[in-house]
Amino acid sequence: MTQLDGMVWDLGGVLLDVDTEVAVRHWTEVTGIGGQRLQDALFGTGRHDRLGIGELSPEELAWELATELAVDFPVALFRAGWERVLTVRTDMAALVNQVAERVSTGVLSDTDPVHASVARRTTFAPAVKHWTVSYEVGAYKPSPAMYRAVCHAMGLPPEKLLFIDDREGNVRGAREYGMRAEVFQSRENLETLLQEVGFLER
Repeated sequence: MTQLDGMVWDLGGVLLDVDTEVAVRHWTEVTGIGGQRLQDALFGTGRHDRLGIGELSPEELAWELATELAVDFPVALFRAGWERVLTVRTDMAALVNQVAERVSTGVLSDTDPVHASVARRTTFAPAVKHWTVSYEVGAYKPSPAMYRAVCHAMGLPPEKLLFIDDREGNVRGAREYGMRAEVFQSRENLETLLQEVGFLER
């Protein structure tokens, strides 16, 4: 088996928990707009997808929401709600820090500027030397552009990288690109794998 020299982590569903309802509740409290209308305005229109590949900035998204909903919706309000969506899995953060002591560590995530900013302020962020995010690449996983970008960022060929993601389609895409990739199931299972490849002490 090829010697692995780098570790690549997904964010949501692996290192971070994601709950968009938290944001919707906050916006409802401030604006009085019903949760379903807010959900539809963000997710049912493609705005959320456009935000995540850099086609729409947070400022532009907030302006569009304000226009559609006919309510004052400054970007500060959008950010205040959207930042609350993410919470760190502390046990996984500790694992990232342990692995980073042994190998080069990166993130490969479908995410937007607001959530990327939150991730860069977490306890595991200092251990991550390479951040590859969809809004900068202009594509989502499993687009080859994402895997190409993370390999370039880390300065390693795909066969030298281990990638962990919670979605089977993203893992399949990474494997097709040549990376060693596994679906995240639990910290315990992942620890066993990391020990097997030499990224953690047994």
